[in-house]
Amino acid sequence: KRDKIRSVNLHEGLGPAISRLPAELLSEIFTHTLPPFDGFLPPSKLRPPILLTRVCRRWREVAVGTPNLWC
Repeated sequence: KRDKIRSVNLHEGLGPAISRLPAELLSEIFTHTLPPFDGFLPPSKLRPPILLTRVCRRWREVAVGTPNLWC
């Protein structure tokens, strides 16, 4: 139980730092999550960029507003 509480506290501490990142920086980070282009790869909710849109509202807004993720 103590480990679970410690884990929750650790994750709560990370939340605000991530939420303070500027959208431009998140957008740049998101582009680095894309796999190398080796031909057509069918969209999947388990891979970027769709996966990024499922994390939270802000990530969805940033991902949808990043054209390089969808080209």
